[in-house]
Amino acid sequence: MFSKSCIYSIKIMIYLSLQQSKDIEYTGVTAISKAIDSPKHFTAKILQLLSKAKLIDSRPGPKGGFYLPKGKEVSLTEIVRVIDGNQLFEGCVLGFRECSAKHPCPAHFKFIKVRDQIHEALETTNIEEMKRIVENKHGYLKL
Repeated sequence: MFSKSCIYSIKIMIYLSLQQSKDIEYTGVTAISKAIDSPKHFTAKILQLLSKAKLIDSRPGPKGGFYLPKGKEVSLTEIVRVIDGNQLFEGCVLGFRECSAKHPCPAHFKFIKVRDQIHEALETTNIEEMKRIVENKHGYLKL
C-alpha cells in the first residue's frame, strides 16, 4: 500500500517519538537506520524530506541529530502526503489520469469507499498512538 520510503518514514517517526519518551533529545542517522533496519543513506534522504516538511527538526553538529518537535501530533496522513503524495487519497486505483464519478474507471465505485476508509484510518492514527503501541509491547518496529 505504501512505498518503501513511506514505510521507513513512519518507522522513523515512531522511533524518534520513543527516543523522546526516554529523554533522548537528538538521535543520529546511524542510530535511526539501525533501529528501523534501513540503509543509512536511504534513511538520511528520508530524514531530509521529513525535516524539509517540518514534521521533524534537526540540530547540526557532533552532538546533534533529529527529533520531534514537542507537542506536535503527526497523523499518518501527513507522513503519507509528504512522502508518497496524494495518489493514495485522490488517485485512480487503476492509475488513470482521469477518473471521477462522471468519467469512472471500471473499479472507481467499488474502491472509492475503501479509499475513504483508508484515509479515515490514517487521518485518525497519529505517531503518539503508534509509539504507545510499541511501548506497551502490542507492536514492534523491527523483528
